[in-house]
Amino acid sequence: MRQTRLLAVLLLLLLFLAVQHAAVAWPFIAEQYQTVDPSRNGDYISISASRSDGGELDGGYGAVIEAKVAPAVGAPYWSATGSVDVEIESVKYTITVKVFYINPSTGLGRWETLATLSDSTYQPVPYKIEGYLDTRDVELRKYHSWTLPSSGDYPAKVRVEFSLSASGYVKPALTSGSAQAGGGALISASRKSGTGTVLPLAQLSVSSTPVSVTISYSGTVSGSATTPFTLYGVGKDLSVTLTAPRAAQHCVWVMLTVAP
Repeated sequence: MRQTRLLAVLLLLLLFLAVQHAAVAWPFIAEQYQTVDPSRNGDYISISASRSDGGELDGGYGAVIEAKVAPAVGAPYWSATGSVDVEIESVKYTITVKVFYINPSTGLGRWETLATLSDSTYQPVPYKIEGYLDTRDVELRKYHSWTLPSSGDYPAKVRVEFSLSASGYVKPALTSGSAQAGGGALISASRKSGTGTVLPLAQLSVSSTPVSVTISYSGTVSGSATTPFTLYGVGKDLSVTLTAPRAAQHCVWVMLTVAP
């Protein structure tokens, strides 16, 4: 294989910068509900729920990422008179925080684990439900926070991954009708308002077919990488020259995708 400039003096100039926004759906809830009526009055009916999931948040130099974990209770259906006590006796959880770092010199990004923790909480007293109730968090709430680096490789995105498990009971005291009641555990995460510096990013994705090849590049950022890969301009436009190898028995097409 000999080197040739398949993309001879190909200058790709991105004349724009875009602030990257990481999509996220918080909070996440692990929950189970029991259908109860007066025939179950006085019974301690067990509930158990678990969930593993995660979501992404915006990063930024010096940004503070916060998370809250708490027992949760609710009654998604209510056609009864009386009340139902719900108590979450145990919530156990593990949280892993991963950061997507971008090297400003090479323009390449990578995921690294910033922190991992395990902890627990519980509901100290039963919560009395007397009608329809959206699932909500209750005491005892646990709070955690992490601060992203303020210099060096740019912490562009944060992914918060978690596992939750919760157990407890519902105890009905109804005079008529039926209801669904229960709960589990809730986790929410956010980037603390007013913290950190978010820089706009220019982005260039490079892939090849029918084979993966190593491409060198120079300009605003410089280095080499094997396709597929993405280059980022941290707080600046991208202007790069790409140089690809030619295989003796393969025709290589290099496809460029610009994403704001």
